[in-house]
Amino acid sequence: MFLYVLPLENNCWYVGTTEDLQKRYDTHAKGRGAAWTKLHKPLPMDTMKFWEIPYFSLFQVEQMEDVLCKALQKKFGLNMVRGGYTCQLFPMKVRPPRHKLRESYNKHKFGKKTKAKSSKAKAKKSLTLWRA
Repeated sequence: MFLYVLPLENNCWYVGTTEDLQKRYDTHAKGRGAAWTKLHKPLPMDTMKFWEIPYFSLFQVEQMEDVLCKALQKKFGLNMVRGGYTCQLFPMKVRPPRHKLRESYNKHKFGKKTKAKSSKAKAKKSLTLWRA
């Protein structure tokens, strides 16, 4: 898994994750990637920064992506960077809390609202599975 930062036209940035950097870059360049890269065209691939992230789950890498996105938003401006759980195109005055962004991201990605189970419900399910 790779974590990458793609510089875009208009001094904008996109943060993402992928298994195949070349294929993902080509998708962005052809206008079939993220909505943010359709709005702001990618600069050449040799300007992209990336890191290989082995031995981590997709969820962990997505969290790293969001942390990097937030750091770049602080550096370059909230409305100049998208990626991680920040996938909205509309201008933001403040960055919403991560749980709100994650809810919006999951709704966009999976087409439904996802709710985290309470620790009590998880423990009950675990106990039920253990007894079976």
